[in-house]
Formats: sequence, C-alpha cells, structure tokens
Amino acid sequence: LEMDDVTHIAVSEGPGSFTGIRIGMATAKALAQALSLPTISVPTLESFAFHLPEFDGLVCPILDARREQVYSGVYYRSQGNLLVAVADGAYEIEELLQRIDQFDPDHQRALLFFGDGIPVYKNAVDAWKIRTENISFNGDFSLSYAKEEDRYQKAKSVARSAYRLLQEGKVGEFDQLKPVYLRKAEAERRLIEKLQQVDQT
Repeated sequence: LEMDDVTHIAVSEGPGSFTGIRIGMATAKALAQALSLPTISVPTLESFAFHLPEFDGLVCPILDARREQVYSGVYYRSQGNLLVAVADGAYEIEELLQRIDQFDPDHQRALLFFGDGIPVYKNAVDAWKIRTENISFNGDFSLSYAKEEDRYQKAKSVARSAYRLLQEGKVGEFDQLKPVYLRKAEAERRLIEKLQQVDQT
C-alpha cells in the first residue's frame, strides 16, 4: 500500500497506559491532520473481540490497571452483531467476575480471557472457576486463556474494529479524538487528595 491508498486513520483510544494512549492519540492526530483524513476512535477493550473473530463465547480482556484493579469489558456476538455483556470499566477482579456471573448465571457460554492482567489475576480467576464448577449442575463451565501470541493488543484488531465503526458511520475529524482513561491518572489522583487535605486543614 502507498500512503495515497489510506482513507482513514484509526487509533486505539484507551483505556491503557496513560503515556501510551497520549502518544498514540498524538500520532493519529498528526497523521490525520497532515494527510487531511477522517479518523475513527476505537475502544481498546472492544478491539480484543476481533483477535479471534471465530470464537463463539464471551471475550474478556483484563488489562492490569494497578491498585488491585483491571480495565475490562466483556463482549459476545449474536447474529453477526458485537454486543456488550459487561460495560467497560475499572473493576476489582471479584467485581468483574460477579458481573459475568450476573450476565451468564448458568455459565452456558465459553469464556476467553485476554490481556496483560492474566499473570496477575490468573489465580483469582482459577479459584472462581473452581467455585463455579462446584455449584454447577453440569460442571462443564468452559474457561480459557488466550495463547501468548493472541493475548495482547493488536493493530489489525483495531483496524477490524474500525472497519465495523466505519460502516456504522462513526467517523470524525482529528480534533475530535480524545483519550479514554476510565480512571484518573496517578498524578491527578494525588493532586486531588492533596487539595482535599489542604481544604480540611
């Protein structure tokens, strides 16, 4: 492909590393402005649903958000449409697992985890699986972890997600791009805490 073949600039909007998101957004904005191209902002967590499009079950990325939380959302496909089982958010792992329980209480859907939070929270997820199987009538709860080569963010999945958003008309200009953090940056959080302490004195 030549640069003239490019019709849109897609960018992963977050959540994720604060620095990484800012660099990605700045790069996308610069390219779109310089090339006079429209932009498509792709939710990072949603893009994981395009890693293995043939998978028929619940897709659950867990990104390590530190402070004993994960950035996560849960997705599934129905009649060719991508649907949300658990909305994107910053969750403690037990809260996320509880929300999955609420969406699929009988655990009839296979569940596939992605993301850099797997090594951090695998023990907690495995323990939840054992608890779930112990109270299940059929004991056939299917839970697995993506292979190492499929576990992390991929540009091609952002492109696949962007193509779907393009078909839905979700296209904007470079100056409309905004990062999605889901949680305040550590420096911002500390500043707020410091200001609150000053107000109390």
